[in-house]
Amino acid sequence: TWDQSSLWNEFADTCADRGVIFRQFAVMPKLGKYHIEDAGNGQYFISLETVSQDFLALAVKRLLDIAGSILGVIFCALVYPFYALWLQIVSPGRVLFRQERIGRNGRFFTLYKFRTMRPNAERELPELMAFNQMNGALFKIKNDPRIIAGGNFMRRTHLDELPQFWNVLIGDMSLVGTRPPTRSEVESYENRHHRRLSMRPGITGM
Repeated sequence: TWDQSSLWNEFADTCADRGVIFRQFAVMPKLGKYHIEDAGNGQYFISLETVSQDFLALAVKRLLDIAGSILGVIFCALVYPFYALWLQIVSPGRVLFRQERIGRNGRFFTLYKFRTMRPNAERELPELMAFNQMNGALFKIKNDPRIIAGGNFMRRTHLDELPQFWNVLIGDMSLVGTRPPTRSEVESYENRHHRRLSMRPGITGM
């Protein structure tokens, strides 16, 4: 704890005795917006906000998320039966793919997508890691053999992400924001990367 209150009190008392304005200079990191709050008895809190705390702006953003996600969920409900029928033909199994992702402030949530791979795709991943074309915890290869017929179309058109409007509606995600990372991605983060988790992840990506 940094405490030089006795020294500053002495300076302040001297200035008060002489009718001089007392000012204290402090050098702080230029990372965001500072607020000074009076805690009483000559004590003050200095708060550094690196993420917007504007209630009105955040409330408007959330209202837009709700309005947009309601439309998205309706569209998803229209697509669902047709895609479910297609999956029964080419790859019987669950229609929705569920995966644990990391959201705002490190909270876990379940991300929903239309399944575009074989049902056991995640169990096949270790066998394909040698062909990974991405660095770090991300995995991506050209012509992934796990993708089912029609899966590439769903991915190119982003129709596979329609169920994520439900994630937006319940508050796990936002319409606009960076993509929600997986646990393995977060485990590979450097300290500076964690700032990404200070806001809700989104559907749009960067």
